[in-house]
Amino acid sequence: MDSPAEKSKLKRVSIDFTAGFTSGAISTYVGHPLDTIKVRIQVADGKRLKGSVGIFKKIVAEEGIRGLFKGALPPVLGNAPVNAVLFASNAIAVRAMKNIGISEENKVFWSGCFGGFMSCIVNCPIELLKVKRQGNAGKTQTYWQITRSEGIRGLFSAFGPTIWRDVPTYGIYFYAYDYLCKKFCEKEDSDRKSMQNIIGKMVAGGFAGQLIWAISYPLDVIKSYIQYHPGHRGTFRTGKYIYHKYGVGKLFKGLTPCLVRAFPVNAIVFITYEESVSLMNHYL
Repeated sequence: MDSPAEKSKLKRVSIDFTAGFTSGAISTYVGHPLDTIKVRIQVADGKRLKGSVGIFKKIVAEEGIRGLFKGALPPVLGNAPVNAVLFASNAIAVRAMKNIGISEENKVFWSGCFGGFMSCIVNCPIELLKVKRQGNAGKTQTYWQITRSEGIRGLFSAFGPTIWRDVPTYGIYFYAYDYLCKKFCEKEDSDRKSMQNIIGKMVAGGFAGQLIWAISYPLDVIKSYIQYHPGHRGTFRTGKYIYHKYGVGKLFKGLTPCLVRAFPVNAIVFITYEESVSLMNHYL
C-alpha cells in the first residue's frame, strides 16, 4: 500500500502532467496555421520559395482554409503528451534538485534541460509525421508506412538535431521565463496584482518562446529537412549540405512566421499550465 508521501508525489506528478497536456493541446492548435507556413518554407525547393505571405495565399487558394490546419491532429494529440512530459519532467527535476548546492538559476536551467531531453523521446516521431503531412499538399504518410519502408529507426531519423535543438534550449526557455516573471510580476495577491501577474506571465512566456526559437531555428530547419528527405543523415552533414546548396539564408527561412507564432503559443502554454496547476491544487 502506498504511503501518504508516495501518494503526494504521485498527485504532484499527475497534476503537472495533466496541466502540461492541457496547455500543449490548446497552444498547438492555436499556432498550427503559422507552423504549417513555416514547414512549407523549410522543406520547399529554394526556387519555389515565396515568403510567408506568398505561401499563405498559395495554401488558401489551392487548399482552402483547411489547408492551414493540414496535419493538425497529430501535433495536437502528439504535442499534448510531449508538453506533458516536458513540464512534468521539469517539475520532477526541480524537486529532485531542491537540496543540491547550486544556485536557483542553475537549478531552473538544468531542470529545463532534463525536461527537454525526456520530451525528445516522444517528440521526434510526432514531428516526423507532422512535417511529412504539412510539407506535402497531396500525399500523406502514416507511421505504419514509414516503419514499413524505413524501419523503426525511420521514426527517429532526426533524433540528433532534435536533441541539439531541444535540450539546451529548454534549459534557456525555463530560465528566461523564470527571469522575466521576476521582472514583470508582482508578489502582492490583490485582484489588480493578480491580473497584472497573468499578463506578466503571458508576456514572459511569449518572449521566452521567441528567444529559444531565434536561437535554435537553424537546427529546426535541419531537423525538418532530414525528416522530409529520408536520404539525409547527420545534423552537421545536412546543415553543410543545405548551406552549400541553398546558402545560409535557407537556415533562417520561415523564421518570421515562427517568431510570430511563438509569442501567443508560449504565452498560452505557460499561463494555461500555471492556472491549471493552481486549479487542480485547489480542488483536488
